[in-house]
Amino acid sequence: MIDMALDTTSDRLHFSTGKVSNDPAVLEDGGAANCIGYSALFKRLLQRELSKTGNADTYVVEQVIGQLHVGSWNLHSAFNSPFWKDHDIVRITDVTTDAIIYVDPTLHDAVGVGRVSGPVRPAN
Repeated sequence: MIDMALDTTSDRLHFSTGKVSNDPAVLEDGGAANCIGYSALFKRLLQRELSKTGNADTYVVEQVIGQLHVGSWNLHSAFNSPFWKDHDIVRITDVTTDAIIYVDPTLHDAVGVGRVSGPVRPAN
């Protein structure tokens, strides 16, 4: 289900640093999005699939704020724009085992890497 939601998100969206919608209902039809929109659409698609399969109560899917790192280097330090101060991703928690998976729909679209590591802070 994660892979399907990642692929669908990538198929429907293209990245933009311009003025875009972050409303997953609007983005379902496709269009330009930033990391907030990518994460919002992915979350919506995954939650829908979890509901269809009767697994909605087993997983908590949350849009959270993280930062992009390559090793110990914080990529955000290379930019002065407030746009690059942080990065939205999605945390999926299995409530029966407390296992956590972090997913980055934007990074998946850009370079094919979908699963990433935490920790993060909740999105506002």
